[in-house]
Amino acid sequence: MIEITLPDSSKVQYKKKEITPKEIAEDIGIGLAKAALAAKVDGEFVDLSYPIKGNSVVNIITFDDDEGKEVFRHSSAHVLAAAVQNLFPKVKFGIGPAVEDGFYYDFDKKEPFTPEDLKEIEKEMEKLVKKDTPFKREEASKTEAKKIFKDQPYKLELLEDIDRPTVYKLGDFKDLCSGPHLPSSGKIKAFKLTKTAGAYWKGDSDNKQLQRIYGISFPDKKQLNKYLKLQEEAEKRDHRKIGKRMNLFSINEEAPGMPFFHDKGNFIFEKLKEFMTREMRELDYEINRTPIILNKSLWLRSGHWDHYKENMYFTKIDNQDFAVKPMNCPGNLLIYKTTQHSYRELPLKAGEFGLVHRHESSGVLSG
Repeated sequence: MIEITLPDSSKVQYKKKEITPKEIAEDIGIGLAKAALAAKVDGEFVDLSYPIKGNSVVNIITFDDDEGKEVFRHSSAHVLAAAVQNLFPKVKFGIGPAVEDGFYYDFDKKEPFTPEDLKEIEKEMEKLVKKDTPFKREEASKTEAKKIFKDQPYKLELLEDIDRPTVYKLGDFKDLCSGPHLPSSGKIKAFKLTKTAGAYWKGDSDNKQLQRIYGISFPDKKQLNKYLKLQEEAEKRDHRKIGKRMNLFSINEEAPGMPFFHDKGNFIFEKLKEFMTREMRELDYEINRTPIILNKSLWLRSGHWDHYKENMYFTKIDNQDFAVKPMNCPGNLLIYKTTQHSYRELPLKAGEFGLVHRHESSGVLSG
């Protein structure tokens, strides 16, 4: 006999040697059974087909849960990858996780994906959804996994750091993945591929740049349409477009990602600065100004040199290393050190309308 404890602390007993979360959801009610996407068994995130062989605490996960959205979108990424494999058999696969606002998958493909390609991929995804293809989890040894992914270099690289690999199948598509996933592709009733972007493998600019396809998915078309409507409204309010249209600022190739404030834009900037200055003075803030370029010794003490160096700009002055400041704090701490202080002065509050520069990867500013 197995005793299952539900989220409301109620207990249900089953005269079985094992039971699955799917069966538990069906026992609770048809509504939950339909909405169920995955489960948590004693805190472990698992598929609905996971065999429970002893007394356990079970929570059925639906799209209303954050974990439910995660598994839904992660499974959507696998459907995307399966569609790409069907249309472009020579493609190499990176990774395809769920993200806060949807999902993506990274591909190594010689030619760039075109808008027409995305339309064809969506059609292929629709076919996979209509087939209601099941997601199947398989345990594999490292040797077996290497055979499965022998033509997929990125998967082989990931395998080096995995002791007990698991593989998920969706039709002919296989992916190195820990899961969990939806019971089948038919759960994904509404989806949209939203954009493409470049992405370095493992986020390292020394690695090859892959092609990333982003998408969003929902259990029904009503939710998708609501999301697309909100995105459409947000597009109208894009500050980059408004700024250009109102002649407030511009972005030029000579300084990528750095705004050139025009006269009208600078007027607004100065007025905002005046407002902030008044507010800060009323709150007893000091307002300081520190140099843009500071010696390497400061960045070593602050930890930036060891932990943030790849995001900084450097120069040499009189054979000494200097860096353009990525943050204002270290310079303000030098001001603090110029005089002795007592605990009676606390709290000390300081701010700076500083100019900082960080070496961000291409595409970061647009998300």
